[in-house]
Amino acid sequence: MIAILIKNEPFETSHANNIRNAAGQSTTALQNMQQAKYPGLTAEVNELKK
Repeated sequence: MIAILIKNEPFETSHANNIRNAAGQSTTALQNMQQAKYPGLTAEVNELKK
């Protein structure tokens, strides 16, 4: 979805915010999976968030 927005509106100034939001959502999803299945990898997810 973000890629389509960037392609259709290449000069839009909100792209950085959209990309940051998508990355944050992806990180949250990965964190939820990590906590459920791999509790020993907390440090790795925290590093990803940074």
